Amino acid sequence: MIPTSIIRIWFLGLLSWILLGLGIYLSHKWYQHAWSYDFNLQRSYFNPHIGYNRESILLFIAACLLFLVLADGLIVRGILSLLMKGKNPKGVDQLPKKSREGANDLPVGPARWLSTES
Repeated sequence: MIPTSIIRIWFLGLLSWILLGLGIYLSHKWYQHAWSYDFNLQRSYFNPHIGYNRESILLFIAACLLFLVLADGLIVRGILSLLMKGKNPKGVDQLPKKSREGANDLPVGPARWLSTES
């Protein structure tokens, strides 16, 4: 791994934290705008103002940012698996059918010393 890839990974992680904070901030801002106070009844009430307005756009952007940050790994893996299946139509999980002619079937590791054949 070269140092430039370490810096890139670090900046992508920092970007992910920034997007998470921005999504939390926007959802909190929407939540504050959704509560109103009625002076006649002397109490607060929840009115989310769902529709094509500023509050709904705040909620939509916050939800998209949070989904992007939290599900980004799944999204990337799904895209990569689709791209890999495009290259290999039989599927990604299949191993190539090549034989190892002339290969020895000797046990590796401690099993080789435990064998009874001398």
